[in-house]
Amino acid sequence: MSKVIVSDTREQRNAEVLRYLEVIGQPYVVRKVEAGDYIWCINGEDDYSTVIDLKKDLVEVAGNIAGTKKEHERFKREIARARELGCTRFVVLIREPLHSLEDVQTWQSPKLRNGRKLVSRPPTALYKTMKTFESRYGVEWKFTSRFRAGEDIIAILDGKL
Repeated sequence: MSKVIVSDTREQRNAEVLRYLEVIGQPYVVRKVEAGDYIWCINGEDDYSTVIDLKKDLVEVAGNIAGTKKEHERFKREIARARELGCTRFVVLIREPLHSLEDVQTWQSPKLRNGRKLVSRPPTALYKTMKTFESRYGVEWKFTSRFRAGEDIIAILDGKL
């Protein structure tokens, strides 16, 4: 059986992921993915049963789910598109040094030089919105580091994480 990871061409912050895949000898291709950022291609067929959407940090997540209505709706459409393609597991993998979704409640938004927070929404409100996406749309929230993301992507696609 031939298993190749497909990385979406629009995924821009993935140099460490691709480098990791090269180092361990995991075949991958970079091309358009219909939903999310990473899926398996098994024996030449795209497998959307598990879709991974890699996020740079919680600032990006907040912009997607709690930012403008346009961004919120776009993210919901992406989840719906994944479901239409056969997705049974939609995982948002966030590069943030947290251990669980509950840790979001005490997360501190980075600040600009002028002291203004990048995310004005309180962390408890962001947590509640993430919980809503979890219960309403079946989104799984997982956390990783910049250098562990490649390993975690494989583990999630293989159903081990």
